[in-house]
Amino acid sequence: GSDQTTAFEAVGIDVSLGAVQGARANAEAEGAGTYCNFIKCDAKAMRAQLDDESFDAIVTNVPWGVQTGNDAKVDLEKLYEMVLRNSWHLLRPNGRVVLLVLRGLQVLQILRRLSFRFKIVE
Repeated sequence: GSDQTTAFEAVGIDVSLGAVQGARANAEAEGAGTYCNFIKCDAKAMRAQLDDESFDAIVTNVPWGVQTGNDAKVDLEKLYEMVLRNSWHLLRPNGRVVLLVLRGLQVLQILRRLSFRFKIVE
């Protein structure tokens, strides 16, 4: 192995203050606290909290199913599209978005609507 460490900066976002505090504690326990910044906000507020074109990659486990309440299908579609639209602005050119989702076909439909912005990479 190499002794060289790659410097990085990670930003974690969650609407739950408890999740933000837990993630911060985990990063500090693993010695990565200086590389990580954690913000309490939701998908609608991401661009108010972060600078456009400031990320090389966005990796997210977007809420799904019971996490979004009774109107999951409607809420999920709006949430996924909002995350994707905001991600487009936050990413640098050639940046990547990785989404962990329950309804992959629903996300593919949204991506087709936004095809002028994203290219699916397999």
